[in-house]
Amino acid sequence: MPNVDRELSRAFDHLNRGESLQAELLLRKRLSSHPHVMDVRLTLAEIIAQRDDVTQALRLLAEAPQRGAARTQILLCSARIKWQAGDIGGARIGLEAVVALDDEHHHAWLMLDEACQALGDQRAALRARF
Repeated sequence: MPNVDRELSRAFDHLNRGESLQAELLLRKRLSSHPHVMDVRLTLAEIIAQRDDVTQALRLLAEAPQRGAARTQILLCSARIKWQAGDIGGARIGLEAVVALDDEHHHAWLMLDEACQALGDQRAALRARF
């Protein structure tokens, strides 16, 4: 296991230096051998989305086990990717699912408020805000 941790550390070092291709390759390798490690999957999805392959990023998230706290993380990451791709309506749906699962998720409530405002739904934005 120490070699795996070193690999993961190297991937995040590459990412921190802006070397996303090298980070993506290491994260893909890690994900193929450890598909249950959620941080790897979420980070890899974000990298893929940054190079404008939103469909592949969302597919990677959809293939993840959808249970427990992981479901909230997946929905939030998916919403963030949709938002960045300009799909505010899709992001809103994901954020509504997050707050339905965890009504104490403050970050999701703030994002939902912004999404509702961007979509012109002031009433829903007020509900999300308060």
